[in-house]
Amino acid sequence: MKKFTFSCAVALLALGSAYAQNNNTRINQAGDDHVALVYQEGRNNETTINQDGNKNSADVTQIGNRNTATINQTKEVYAKEASLKNTATITQFGNNNEATQTQRGGAYGNTLQNKAEVKQGDEASGKHASGNKAEQLQYDAAVQNKAYIEQTGNKNTATQHQLLASSNNKAAIQQSGDKNEANQFQNSFSAFNTASIKQSGDKNLATQNQNLLSENNIAKIEQSGHRNEAQQDQTWESADNNALVDQSGNGNYAIQFQRYASSDNTAKITQSGDKNTAGQSQSDESSKNKALITQAGDENTAEQHQVFGNVKGTAVIDQRGDANYALQAQLSGKHNEAEILQLGSSSYAEQVQAGNFNYAYAQSQWGEENTSIQYQEGVANSSVIKQYGDQNTAVTDQIGNWNSANIKQFGTGNTAVVMQAGL
Repeated sequence: MKKFTFSCAVALLALGSAYAQNNNTRINQAGDDHVALVYQEGRNNETTINQDGNKNSADVTQIGNRNTATINQTKEVYAKEASLKNTATITQFGNNNEATQTQRGGAYGNTLQNKAEVKQGDEASGKHASGNKAEQLQYDAAVQNKAYIEQTGNKNTATQHQLLASSNNKAAIQQSGDKNEANQFQNSFSAFNTASIKQSGDKNLATQNQNLLSENNIAKIEQSGHRNEAQQDQTWESADNNALVDQSGNGNYAIQFQRYASSDNTAKITQSGDKNTAGQSQSDESSKNKALITQAGDENTAEQHQVFGNVKGTAVIDQRGDANYALQAQLSGKHNEAEILQLGSSSYAEQVQAGNFNYAYAQSQWGEENTSIQYQEGVANSSVIKQYGDQNTAVTDQIGNWNSANIKQFGTGNTAVVMQAGL
């Protein structure tokens, strides 16, 4: 097959015609030391660059109107090697933006030293951007992945993958304003993961997974205002987990897992105001757990589990007012401890801990429809409940070993039940 290189020098010819109103550029190269650059200014812009194996790099800048740009630094889907020293960058400034970058490889063959970046809007803070969308994949046996997307304003969406035998992953998305969504995955044999999403204003949603044989995970989502939602997984063979969500105002909901062979867990959700719900799990072979939820006002709910292989426990929930409910679990034991504090409104709280150095504090629920239930199965149990006023009930049930319990309730419909069975 005849091999040709269309390299940097020829790519630069695209710049001359780029100012023309019907901009359009296509570059295809196959083999060796590729580079390609394109720059386009106004009207019906469009760019496509495809490059094949070896030292790829590509760069596109488009400045206004119907922008689209696509870079694939590629090889056939089932080829055993491809792409290699990839880098790709797209910058778009205003109007109907869209961008796609791929950096392929095939059937677990090379993709290699990936990096990809999309930025839609800004031009040193003229900040346009309009119909934004962006997707980056870094495909089959992708290796030293990094990816980054930044979008400012209007119909944002962004997705990053970094796929099957993915490796030194990192990914970040920032979006600001209007119909945001963002997703990051980092897929099947994923490795030194980190991922981060930051969104600000309007119909936010964010998702991060870091998938099946995931490893040194950290993930972080921050959202601020309007219909927030968030989810993080870090999933099956997950490892040195850590996850954080921080949301502030309006339709909040957040969920974190950290999944099956989970390990040095920590998880944290902080939500402040409006229709809060939160989750957190830290799953089956869970390990040096800690989890923490703080929600400050409005229709709170919160749950934490830290579940079957649970080891060094601790979980804290703090919900300062409104329609509270909270539950914590920690099931297969070791150094459990748990705490809930709900300062007022339609309270209910429950804590269940099964085995080893349990303690539970429970709550100062300070008013309105309080109830509180704590169970603990075995070893050094203790439990404390305090509930100053309104429809109180409190139950504590502590089956084996050094039980102790302490309940205080000052006023209105009190009931209290304690059952302990000792050594």
